[in-house]
Amino acid sequence: MNKRMGFWEFLKVFPPVAFLVLAPASSADERILVERPDGGVGVVCPAFRTKRTTETMDQFLTRIRLRCAPYAVRWKVIDASEVPTDRYFRNAWRLSVAGDQIRIPRAGAEALHRQNLRRMVERKREKWIDRWSECQATGDAAGAAAAQQKLQALQSVESTDLTTPATLQDLKSCVPHVLKEQDP
Repeated sequence: MNKRMGFWEFLKVFPPVAFLVLAPASSADERILVERPDGGVGVVCPAFRTKRTTETMDQFLTRIRLRCAPYAVRWKVIDASEVPTDRYFRNAWRLSVAGDQIRIPRAGAEALHRQNLRRMVERKREKWIDRWSECQATGDAAGAAAAQQKLQALQSVESTDLTTPATLQDLKSCVPHVLKEQDP
């Protein structure tokens, strides 16, 4: 028997969420920086609409930090505008000594960029090996030789000097020509 639920019965089953309030607009622009045990940085974007009326802002941020990053070595609340917008070197991010800024160490950025280059090389290498195999199977000696040259050029990418670029933006754009060329 389907009985239609009245307003008061509805409220008994689904009580209003009275403990939720909207925080001031300025709070929505805050982020919690957390330092992970491995030294990396996590960024927590708190949902301020979940702040309870009985909580102070410090209690709320502590609760959110403990829920989202219980492993945090240290943490700091910062303005959202201080979080870098370019996420290319995200895995190289580290907290400053004071813990209030994100810094990107050059050595970490170079290692991360080298990893990205290796991934690009692997994708290209697979395609050129397939091309070489096709040429071998069809008897196309010129195509096989060209593919072999590309494979040798890809091997030289590992020796690319990443210490020369002056800025991180220059480092990011430091991609050997062989990786910029069109695939077969």
